[in-house]
Amino acid sequence: MLGSARHRQDIMEPLYAAGCRDQPDYAECMLFVRLGAFTPAQGLFAFTLFCAFLNHYVFCPSRLGSIYGNKFVALPQEEQRRVGVLHVGIVMKLIALCLLSNSLYLTQSWGHPWFDPGLSLGRSPADMAAGAIASFAALSLFDLIYSEHIKFIYLLHHLGTLACVQGATGDYNWLIMGSQILPKSPPAILRVLLAQRDGPPILLGGAHDALSAKLTEEAGFDGIWASGFGISAVQAVPDANILSMTETIDAMAAMTAAVPEMPVLADVDGGFGNAINVIRTVQRCERAGLAGVCLEDNIFPKRCSFYDSVQRALVPIDEHVGKIRAAVATRKDPDFVVVARTEALIVGAGIEEALRRARAYRDAGADALLVHSKQSNFGELREFAERWFTIGQDKESDGQTQHCPLIAVPTTYGMTSAEELADAGFRVIIFANQALRAAVRGMRQVLADLKRELRPAAVEGCITTLPEMYKLVGVPELVANEAEFLPTTGT
Repeated sequence: MLGSARHRQDIMEPLYAAGCRDQPDYAECMLFVRLGAFTPAQGLFAFTLFCAFLNHYVFCPSRLGSIYGNKFVALPQEEQRRVGVLHVGIVMKLIALCLLSNSLYLTQSWGHPWFDPGLSLGRSPADMAAGAIASFAALSLFDLIYSEHIKFIYLLHHLGTLACVQGATGDYNWLIMGSQILPKSPPAILRVLLAQRDGPPILLGGAHDALSAKLTEEAGFDGIWASGFGISAVQAVPDANILSMTETIDAMAAMTAAVPEMPVLADVDGGFGNAINVIRTVQRCERAGLAGVCLEDNIFPKRCSFYDSVQRALVPIDEHVGKIRAAVATRKDPDFVVVARTEALIVGAGIEEALRRARAYRDAGADALLVHSKQSNFGELREFAERWFTIGQDKESDGQTQHCPLIAVPTTYGMTSAEELADAGFRVIIFANQALRAAVRGMRQVLADLKRELRPAAVEGCITTLPEMYKLVGVPELVANEAEFLPTTGT
């Protein structure tokens, strides 16, 4: 991806702090704010904007549903080309009407000082022209950085950002047409999500195979947690490093193939060995299309955090620091996320030890920290968060502040909502294994009913219909491809 090394937190975070987090890739977003009465010329212009909005979403209906919430949509390149050409036509109409109505007024799109060309009511035409040039250059630069196979024609749609209707004086309706360019790669999407310091919590749904990954995407989660617990369970083995690295990552690669537009965070336990094994693990995960890895400080082979009466211990801090440093140094894409997970609370080492490990892992370069607990209430983690924020969660590096968000997995303290966790400072919430457990209960019940009733009709009311299954696994696409690419058979 062109310029992927520049998908940096210090660039993207201000964009999303300014309210751009929810816009789909390459979308034209129009915001209408009522401040007063329209003049006739402005009414004509507003009508044209409204028609342009309808035109855009008639031709691109797939975007409409992704404006709301945290979900990001990475569009196919062909659709980007088609939409880029469409933008040119829309913008040319808007500019013509602006000139005809003599009410051209320029404004900034994002409301953030980085992108404010310094325009306000009463500015001279010269000032507005200078701001227009500056805004167009800045927005085009972001296209060049964040888009693949860029062509100059695609930059023309940024003229729409500069053509906003205002009169020269008085109270008028304020119409802003803004463009947001979002990263398309799953690692870049996950990094941007982690950079958000406020707003709704980031939700990751646990998946154990390709089908559950598609269901998680369908449910509207922000990303997917490729669960080591789940991947082991579907092979009917304990979550204890019984499966090899290859078996585990192959299962995760099936998920990324099924949901290529979703960031998938890989639960790779302790990296399948020491820091040398972590190097290989990260290399394989990047090639598999995963957005990042989560490395825990359990010994190898690990034992699931929730198993009772098993041998349990943590690796020394400096050993896990070495794993984090190895993962950060190995990744080819700087957007690839490295999450450090501490099990200090799981083994009963206490909050002080958890804080000590969290600081060390953050300073080693971790992008986020997962603090695990098996208490039935949130009290232990709440105290950890309070002390963490008291000492300061962020790391100073090269004169800049490195944000290091907290991640919670409320498997055992399930009465605590994601909103409560976010209020306490946990920005990312992982629902790690509930879907798998629901599937097990559902299959067990259906099988018992079939065995008892001896007829499929007995369970038809509580199972997915065949047409629903066909849609889920892509049968409509198969039919369309056959019609387009296979020769017709003779009659």
